[in-house]
Amino acid sequence: MRIDGLEVPLMNTAFGPQIRNTGEKLLALEWVVNGAITGKLPGFRSAVERGESVQAYPLFARRPDADEDLSASRAEWQAMTGNELGNDVYSLGVAFSAKEVLLPRSVLLKLVDQLMDVRSHTPKPPGPWLFRPDPISSDPAPREEAELRQLEKEAAEFDRMAQAIDPKPDSASIAAKRRFLLIELDACGLTHVSCSHDKRRWLETWRLEKLLDYFDAAMQIHAYFESPERRDQIPEAKDQPVPGSRVSLDWYRWPHQPPPDVTPREWLAFCERTLMDAPSTDGYEGRILTHVDDYWYQTHWRKDDGTHPAVVSATFRNKA
Repeated sequence: MRIDGLEVPLMNTAFGPQIRNTGEKLLALEWVVNGAITGKLPGFRSAVERGESVQAYPLFARRPDADEDLSASRAEWQAMTGNELGNDVYSLGVAFSAKEVLLPRSVLLKLVDQLMDVRSHTPKPPGPWLFRPDPISSDPAPREEAELRQLEKEAAEFDRMAQAIDPKPDSASIAAKRRFLLIELDACGLTHVSCSHDKRRWLETWRLEKLLDYFDAAMQIHAYFESPERRDQIPEAKDQPVPGSRVSLDWYRWPHQPPPDVTPREWLAFCERTLMDAPSTDGYEGRILTHVDDYWYQTHWRKDDGTHPAVVSATFRNKA
C-alpha cells in the first residue's frame, strides 16, 4: 500500500489485510496501525482526528512535545517518502522498542481508513472469533454475545442449584451439571489465557458477571500454575489446562483465608501437594486431614471433570 509516498507491505488475514513485518525502522507503525484496525486500540481513529494521544500498553500514539527536536525524523521522512514531514504529526511507539515513528497525521488517518475500508469488504470467517480456545480476532463474531448470554444463564442457574439448602439438590445431578458447565466454559475459551484482555473487556461490556467470575478464577489459576510458590512444593510444575488440573475454579471463586504467615499461593500449593500425596482419592469428592507443627489442615477435593481430583477449599485449626 502506498500513501503520500509512504510504502507499507501488507499481508492477508482471515479478516482482511494488515501491515506485514516491516523491520525495526517501521516497527512502531506496524504495531500501532495493526492495533488500531484490529480493535486493540479502541477509539484510535476518532482520538487521532481530535489530535489526542492514545495508549493501550504496549502501544501508544502521541503528539510530540513543543520543544522536541524533530530534525532527524524530518530528514528520515524526507528520505523515505520524498515529502516534507510538516508540523501536524504523530509519534507512534511500542514499549519494547526505543525507536518511535513520526509521520503526518493525515497519512496516519489515510492509512487506517484505507485498511479499514478494505477489511470491511472482506468476507468474514464463521464464528466464534474471540470466545474460543484459539481466538482469531480481538473482537467477537455477531452471534457470540447471544451464545454467551445463554451460558451466563446456565452458570447462574447452576450456582443457585448447587447452593440450595431446601430442598437439597441431588448430588449426582449437580455433579453432572458441573461437569457439563466446565466443558462449555472451556469450549468458549473462558479457561484459556489467549486474548484474555480482550475476553475480559467484552465480558465487562456485556455485564456477564457469572462468566466474568469463572473467567477471573481461571486466569488466577494460570498465574498460580507458573508461580514460584507452586514450584517450591511441586518442582516440575508448569502451566496446564484448567479442566483436569488439581485446582478447581471454585478455589478462586470462593476465597479462603490462609494460615498465619502463609501467602494465598503458598496455601494453595500446600493443599495441591497434599492432594498429590493423598493415599486415596476414590469417589467423587472427599477430605484429607493432615497435621504439621501446631495445626490441623483439612483439604476438600472434588472431581469437577468427573475424573481428576481438584482442590476446592481448605480449612485449618490449632491443635490445641
